[in-house]
Amino acid sequence: MTWIQTMGDPVESALLTYRNYYDMPIPPEGENVDERLINYYRELSFMSLLWTALDPAFYESLMGFRTKMHDNFGIISPKMIGNDNFSWMYGTLFNISPLGYELHFLNHIRLKGNYACVSFHYGRPFDNMGVSIHLPQLYRSGRMAFGANADYWYQEPFGHGAGASLSMDAMFTEKFGASLTTGWKSRGYLLGMPVASGPVIRGGILFRIPW
Repeated sequence: MTWIQTMGDPVESALLTYRNYYDMPIPPEGENVDERLINYYRELSFMSLLWTALDPAFYESLMGFRTKMHDNFGIISPKMIGNDNFSWMYGTLFNISPLGYELHFLNHIRLKGNYACVSFHYGRPFDNMGVSIHLPQLYRSGRMAFGANADYWYQEPFGHGAGASLSMDAMFTEKFGASLTTGWKSRGYLLGMPVASGPVIRGGILFRIPW
């Protein structure tokens, strides 16, 4: 078998990873595909389904189809384990990267009303392990909120790496505001970030739509 016109298909990631990991060219049309590539694509497809099935947020989203908009605007609060002082729930995230696939295990934590997320990830076929700490509202004052994010990883092609950032959200009115994130990261793959090392600056517009 062979694949043609792979752009936009999950197999594109499998092909690129195969070429980089095994250091072998992609078989052209009419030639047999290496068995290792087929096995890896099957593994990737299976793990994507399994990891999604283990995510409780997936089932909570299905329950949302039965929620009426007049009931708290259709908002469903996640079912966390604990009380008002401390509560926790887990989540999963499957991600395709240039190093292969990644399995993220998320720990959603609510401490006295403040949210934090501690995430661990493992990836293959390249060695790819890391931990992230996300604090979106580390400090709040009036209409301004300040957050922080820290990441550490080990990746086979790049070695050990780290990154950190600070964010600020400011609401100028009840419905309109802006956000700014500044930080730095070393060379390596991080979801939503460039692979190269250097500073990271991102900005955006915040607005609230009345229901």
